[in-house]
Amino acid sequence: MPFRGLLAVLIAIKAIFLWLDPTVRLYLGDSAAYLYGAMDDGRLPDDRSFTYSLLIRALVSPFDSLWPLLPWQTLAGVGVALLLGLALHRYFGVPGRLAVGAACLLAIEPAQLFYERMVLAETFGLLWFVGFYAAAAAYLASGRILWIPLVAAIGLLAATFRLNYLPVVLVISLGVPLIRGALVRSLRPRTLVSHLALALCAVVVMHGSYRSWVAAIFSSPPGYLARAGFMQVGLVTPLIRPEHFERVGLPRTFADELQYPLSDPDARMPHMWRAGGLVRELARRGHDVERISRELSRMAIADDPFGLVRLGAATVGNYFTTAGIEHALDNDLGRRDIPGDILWSLREQWNYDATGLPTRVTVVSRYFEAGTRWLVACLFLLIPLSVSNVVVHWRSPHRAQAVLAALFGIGLVLAHVLFVNVAFYRYLHPLPFFVLLNGLAVLAAGRPRLRSGAGRLAFARRRTASRSCA
Repeated sequence: MPFRGLLAVLIAIKAIFLWLDPTVRLYLGDSAAYLYGAMDDGRLPDDRSFTYSLLIRALVSPFDSLWPLLPWQTLAGVGVALLLGLALHRYFGVPGRLAVGAACLLAIEPAQLFYERMVLAETFGLLWFVGFYAAAAAYLASGRILWIPLVAAIGLLAATFRLNYLPVVLVISLGVPLIRGALVRSLRPRTLVSHLALALCAVVVMHGSYRSWVAAIFSSPPGYLARAGFMQVGLVTPLIRPEHFERVGLPRTFADELQYPLSDPDARMPHMWRAGGLVRELARRGHDVERISRELSRMAIADDPFGLVRLGAATVGNYFTTAGIEHALDNDLGRRDIPGDILWSLREQWNYDATGLPTRVTVVSRYFEAGTRWLVACLFLLIPLSVSNVVVHWRSPHRAQAVLAALFGIGLVLAHVLFVNVAFYRYLHPLPFFVLLNGLAVLAAGRPRLRSGAGRLAFARRRTASRSCA
């Protein structure tokens, strides 16, 4: 089997690209918030992944330089590609060479390479999320109960880096014993009940403890983010009605005093971040932004539960408009002026000169820009491939694994449509892994049939030829 040298091959591939493009790239203001939180006396971000700041503090700060982040995130990318190859071969019987090829293909995938260079939580978040998938797959394969708390722990870790993973993490962490119980006949009812109980306890205890930890750090209500209300209202702003403002003690006409239309799905980011938007206006008037945001969000969803679907469709549509594409590219490529104080901090605290970085074109940035259509294609390919994976493996020994991989793929697409408020390419970053996983699993399922079909055809031809000779 050709897996013995796969790790070395992946490291060599990544090293070549690291040599070609050793540029650390910034996404403002997320990158600035992460780096400030990583400083010994810095304040951890309360509206982003503070665990990523802690990771930078542990892995990068001792070097007094930002550059070591690149090899660390490159190694995380190696881990993601390695897990793809191993999962394809071990859980779907994909031939070794094909699985190795898939791992190498993912290693050079544009988004993987680009976000390994970004000061963002994407690369490590994907490593933990793929590790979460691998742990769930290992549980399905072995049925060992010790995998269940590990699945819950790794899933929670992934969600602390990228909160968009949370819906999939919760469903899989609680549901993986059900998948095994329904699709693996050897699992006894008593065993299934004990596994389900452990999964529920692990999720409740671990997630509850983490939410309490967040509350203790930031003196906020328990939650996955200290500013959870801020993030929620930024998702549902167009669903807020005049009566909702009245119920929280604001004038019914509050929306008329804002600089951006409340009903415009494309104005959700300005309502979160800009002066004259909903959040800034609430803060300017001295209101409790978190409390009001949570209440407005809850009422908006309760009164229009299908509103998120409409908003999601509008967001996805922006991947196909000229303005939406340009906006996404400018944001993902970091084409924003870097304020002078941040340039100074990067130079003094991190020994990194970011002068001219927003307009700097490099090998990987050009490659990423050319590959954005592939990322959008993954968004539309993933559900059909996931469903096909289940269909072709339904009567095979890989049925449970196919259902697991499909749930990950379908869950990621649904989470993107329902819980993302702007069309940015970085939100599509995890999709290629699961496109290759489900797609090559389907291809591998068809190979024996193709071979058997070709064999039957050759046999029929030989038989016909022998009869004609006779």
